[in-house]
Amino acid sequence: MKMESLPVAELPLEAVAALRQGHRIAAIRVVRSTQNTETDGLDEARNKVEAYLAQNPELHRFVREREAHARAGLVRIIVIAAITASLVAIFLNQ
Repeated sequence: MKMESLPVAELPLEAVAALRQGHRIAAIRVVRSTQNTETDGLDEARNKVEAYLAQNPELHRFVREREAHARAGLVRIIVIAAITASLVAIFLNQ
């Protein structure tokens, strides 16, 4: 029984560069704007980027790590903002 290989997902160089910087959403935007997927929709562009990442596991891992790091930074900002708001409220009530 012969195994068929999956077709290689190709992306514009600008989209690959965005992924190498850890920017999945930017890559999706590039794919959507350069491959005439405006009419086909966001899902098709996202699927193309996800297929490319599936074929490049190290890049996929890197993108996931960058996204996790960004989420952690956002959580820190929200916590700091909440603490600051609480301190301001305490200060103004005195």
